[in-house]
Parts: sequence; structure tokens; C-alpha cells
Amino acid sequence: MIQALDFLDDSQFKGDPVHMSRCYRTKTKGAWGFSTRDQGYVVSDCTSLGLKAVINFQEKLSYASKSVSKERLCQAVDILLDMQNEDGGIASYELIRGSEFLEWMNPAEVFGNIMIEYSYPECTSCVMTGLKTFSKYYPDYRADEIKKVCDKAIKYIYKSQREDGSWYGSWAICFTYAAMFAIEALASNGETYENSEVVKKGCEFLISKQMADGGWGESYKSCELEVYTDHERSQVVNTAWALLALMMAKYPKEKPIKRGIQLIMKRQLSNGEWKQEAIEGVFNKNCAISYPNYKFIFTIWALGKYAKLYGDPTIFV
Repeated sequence: MIQALDFLDDSQFKGDPVHMSRCYRTKTKGAWGFSTRDQGYVVSDCTSLGLKAVINFQEKLSYASKSVSKERLCQAVDILLDMQNEDGGIASYELIRGSEFLEWMNPAEVFGNIMIEYSYPECTSCVMTGLKTFSKYYPDYRADEIKKVCDKAIKYIYKSQREDGSWYGSWAICFTYAAMFAIEALASNGETYENSEVVKKGCEFLISKQMADGGWGESYKSCELEVYTDHERSQVVNTAWALLALMMAKYPKEKPIKRGIQLIMKRQLSNGEWKQEAIEGVFNKNCAISYPNYKFIFTIWALGKYAKLYGDPTIFV
């Protein structure tokens, strides 16, 4: 854990790009990037997750030093507060700087939506929850501005929900992934299945996609077609995303959640791992990318959350 905190400490950007204005770069001081510090580009959700992780390390672990100062955490907040678009959403790298008409000039034969930035439910949720985590421990810093950004962000989450209750995801596959983030944002706003029609619709969409074996399986074709497309078999990663969304929403029926947990438990091998199944990630609609740790991160998270809410899931094995 200490080594992980050391990595986050080292990975935070400590300065802005040289010739920032002349080269049309945004400020980077205080941010975290998609990769290492040398990679050098701000990513909104990575910055938010870096911020949340550091705060959780330093505030919740008695043995963790305060190696990342409040000043540096405030620098991360400054970055995030400047990344909100007019629609209330957050893009990945920078503000939206041009019209969608520029997509007609897209020179790529493979990638879609690459000419300008767009707001995304995943990035918006990450930034919102990151800012709220920060405000919990540092309520004196830019509190009014944080509230304003979070209020606009939640309205974006409302607007980006489709009529069927789903959200379209752009950075992994796909509707199950986006639902997890959108419902997390709503839950941080005090919204649950019982008191929010938006959350209720999101949960009912997920429940309608549960497969016969209790899991969820989504094909990369969802990203291309922008319509939920079943995979030929359930996937532990999609299942974990759906379960986390349902549990964060306080979905009132345990049985569908229990069935998903049972599937995750059955798929676990005797050495503790899960086999690599279908591709989990995507970007720009049809470029699939493998994130091998997802099958550990999200399954363990789902199991732990279930244990906290309902009891030890190992009784199902």
C-alpha cells in the first residue's frame, strides 16, 4: 500500500507544459495522466481517481505518510474544476474546442469521434465523485465552485440517460460500464432506486439484460452499433460492473445480485484468479483494448461490496 502511494506521489504532474499557450496545451500541474508522468497529458478520470486514491491512502491508513500535500491535492482540484464543458459533462483530455462538423474531416478509416472532445458519463462521474471526496476532507477549498460543478454534472448525467434507462459508454464495453459510473455519481448525490426515477430506470435496464446463468455479457458490437448487444456468453467483468451499479443504487431485490455473485464465484479458479474472457476495453467506437486487471479489480470490488451489504459470499461455493 505504501509503495502504491509512492507511485501515485511520483506520477502526479509537477509542472505545466513548456510553451503551453503557444502550443494549445492545457495546464497539467497537479494532474495525473493515462500513463506515466512523462507521458504528459492530463486525463480527467485519471486525475480524479488519483486524487481519490491519495486521499483514501492518507486519510484512512494510519501507517501512510502525508507525502502528497494539501497544496498538491488542491492543484488537482484546480485542474478538474477547469474541465467542465458547457453541457455540464466532462471530456477525457481537454474542453470541447470545436464543432462536431469537424468529424466530416476525420482522416481515419478506423476510428470514430476523434476530431474533437466529447462529454462522457464515465469521466463526468469520476470527476464529480473525486471532487466530493476532496470536499469531505478539505471543505474550506473552493467549496462553492465544487458544488456548482457537481450540480451541473448531475444534470448532465440525467440528460445523457437514454429513454430505455441506459447510458452509452465510450471507454469500455459499454452500457454496463457506463451504468456503473452514472449510478455511482447519482448515488453520491443521495439518489437510490427508491427515491430516484433516473436510478430506477438505470437498474431496470440492467436487470433486463441479465442472462440465464445470472451474469451479464456484452459484446464490443455495443460500441459500434450504440445498441446493447449480448455477447454469446456472460463475462465476469460485465457482471461485476452491473452488480456494482445495482448495489450502489440500493436495488431492493437481492436475488438478481446474488445470482451474479454466484457466477463470479463459480468462475474463480482454485489459485484465486479468473480466466481472461472477451476484450473489456474500447476507445473511439471500435478499437478494442484488453485491460487484464479488470477481471481482478472489479470482481473483487463486487465481492467485497456484496459481503459488506449481505454477508460472506463464499457460502455459495
